[in-house]
Amino acid sequence: MYTENKELIEEVIKNISNKFQSTEEPEISQLSREQLINKLIIAESTIQVVKQENKVLEWENNIWNREHLSKSPKHPYV
Repeated sequence: MYTENKELIEEVIKNISNKFQSTEEPEISQLSREQLINKLIIAESTIQVVKQENKVLEWENNIWNREHLSKSPKHPYV
């Protein structure tokens, strides 16, 4: 994944580095470039997992709706 979005990740690292150079939070300002890359890769992976989970939930919801709403009488206000 890192190689796919290398330019974007490089830009984010630059922005993060600039933003936190004078930060009051030493644990952030002390992160190495490699640690920032690793954190971004983890974040990107997490985002991909959440997107996949959302697709599964949407798919399950669509199936449930087809199975249950098609059998139930139409509500007058729907």
